[in-house]
Amino acid sequence: MSQPQAAVGAGVPRVDARLRVTGGAKYAADNSPDGVVHAVIVESRIGRGRVTGIDTRAALALPGVLKVISHLNAPKLPPVEGRFPPGKPLRAFQDDRVQFFGQPVAVAVATTLETAQHAASLVRVSYDPETSTTDISVADAAGNPQTYERGDADRALGSAPVRLEATYRTARNHHNPMEPAGIVARWDGDRLTVWEKTQYVLGTVFTLSGEFGIPPDHIRVISPFIGGAFGNAARAWVHSVIAAMAAREVKRPVKLVLTRRQMYFTVGYRPAYEYGLRLGADRRGRLTASTHDVRAESSRYETYSESVLVPGRMLYSTPNVRQAYHHVPLDVSTPWFMRGPGYASGAYPVESAMDELAHELGIDPIELRLRNEPADDESSGLPFSTRPPSAGVLPHRRP
Repeated sequence: MSQPQAAVGAGVPRVDARLRVTGGAKYAADNSPDGVVHAVIVESRIGRGRVTGIDTRAALALPGVLKVISHLNAPKLPPVEGRFPPGKPLRAFQDDRVQFFGQPVAVAVATTLETAQHAASLVRVSYDPETSTTDISVADAAGNPQTYERGDADRALGSAPVRLEATYRTARNHHNPMEPAGIVARWDGDRLTVWEKTQYVLGTVFTLSGEFGIPPDHIRVISPFIGGAFGNAARAWVHSVIAAMAAREVKRPVKLVLTRRQMYFTVGYRPAYEYGLRLGADRRGRLTASTHDVRAESSRYETYSESVLVPGRMLYSTPNVRQAYHHVPLDVSTPWFMRGPGYASGAYPVESAMDELAHELGIDPIELRLRNEPADDESSGLPFSTRPPSAGVLPHRRP
């Protein structure tokens, strides 16, 4: 299959480059419709439990404060069904439940950003805390793992002349784009306009349509520029619903921008993994078997998964493969896409193990890979679009 080459080695200007570098690009928070006010989120200070009380008197006494919204006075939203990931999406102030540290438990709305920030700091929240678990290494996995198998990996490993066994651990990775998550929401009767940082305009439309029970064609999403996202803006998060809710409550446009600190709580991240990997090979380094046992963190309220197992079943020619992907529910917010979701996390342990196997065999790491170059994708039987036609029988291989 041929690949387009017009851009290779050529200077191709970005159509929005001049606006970006001269400050002419207008990002979500740069929009200030007439009458706009500001919202600042109050975060949970516990990792799991219930809110038992919210004292807003000091915040409401500040000049310029319009409202403090929490589960105690928020409008009831219609029921929604989770799509992806499966589970129950986090709702905006619909109950007293705290499911992770930093979860929004209230929002202060005021005429200026500084007043809203001050008001949020004056909100006093009391809790009935419960024991929380945030460490994947000490938590139990859920049942029903995702599995894949071809051949008889355990039998082939038992008879392999060379075996390697290792566990690789990766920490969660958080998005830190230049532009933090932000939204401006304005209601015109029963129609909603939002200026939002989003990679998925229709996702915002469908989320807000479901959350407020209004037709999708009553929602307009404006997002001409994104100041980096890496995947985390490919979903409408709970702060977007909070901003729209606040705008409807105070009957004015509302601007809500997450702080850099808040970006670590509710806009997704690459999840942490524990990846147990066993390789079996002959003395020449030809792989005969591999097993992959993966533990992946997720929230308790949604079950996020990604294609971590795919690299291990197709990167190198291996006749016998067994894989299992175990979800580990934790008291954290839901993970999400981040640059090469699944594939990046899954390739790291496979490639690391190949390096270790090369060391054990005394073979150059590149040569080991050449000796295990697959002719096609052995998990599907389909050819690769960009591998050389001689893959699997490269003429420069050493005997």
